[in-house]
Amino acid sequence: MTRLTDGPVPPDLAASAGANDALTNASNVQVNYFDGPHPSGNTSTHIHYLDPIIPGDIVWTLRVSDVIRIGELLLTGAYPNQQRILLAGEGVKPEARGYLDVPTGMRLSDVIADSLQDGEQRLIRGDTLAGETVIPSETAIYLYDQGFVALPEDTERHLLGWYAPTKVQYSAHKVVPSAWIKDKLFSFGTNTRGGKRAMVLTGIYDPYTSLDLLVDPLTRACIAGETSDAIAMGILETDPEDFALCTFICPSKTDFGKIISDALALIEQEGF
Repeated sequence: MTRLTDGPVPPDLAASAGANDALTNASNVQVNYFDGPHPSGNTSTHIHYLDPIIPGDIVWTLRVSDVIRIGELLLTGAYPNQQRILLAGEGVKPEARGYLDVPTGMRLSDVIADSLQDGEQRLIRGDTLAGETVIPSETAIYLYDQGFVALPEDTERHLLGWYAPTKVQYSAHKVVPSAWIKDKLFSFGTNTRGGKRAMVLTGIYDPYTSLDLLVDPLTRACIAGETSDAIAMGILETDPEDFALCTFICPSKTDFGKIISDALALIEQEGF
């Protein structure tokens, strides 16, 4: 990588994962360690703290698997067409959960044949926080795919919705009894238990992103199309996935990722 670029090559390693000699002992690189829960591992978070982006900057990012793929191509002259993906989620049969080595471009329906639980399942490309819903028969294994998650499709109308007095429903705001039970695991489906509402200025979202910015003002600027204000508040250093937890805990069911994504697309279109 140091031969393919004139800029610094800073591998980012999870502190809890232990040392990786291939990366920590590499020549001409700057090794950085990160620690903490999601989204501390996001690439945009690392860029935000190591070398913040300003208009005109170009930053390239690669996964370790991409570096290995490039190295194998240069060493052998043959393109490595195999990749490892994860198949997980409550919608997947227990015996089928795990990692699979599959050819790039293989039809997804062939990969997951007989792997899903009975009933309707929602298949998500990527993780449940920032992935996209896909139809297995209409898509394939793409180059940057790392995994797929299946969740039971829940279309049932639940009594009292988000405020049901139950011990099996998760709440980030401690409005149900289960929120007071420590270290409890919850079963998640696809039901939002309530409809969309207007976004209210609450200030509750800032602890759920690791970026040094204010989520409420930035999001409202994006909704209003005020791209200059959004840039001034740091949107160029963000990725939609940085706001995934904000969407997850939002009482108004606001899709922060889409709002940020649309604003970034508008900024690119306007030529900033």
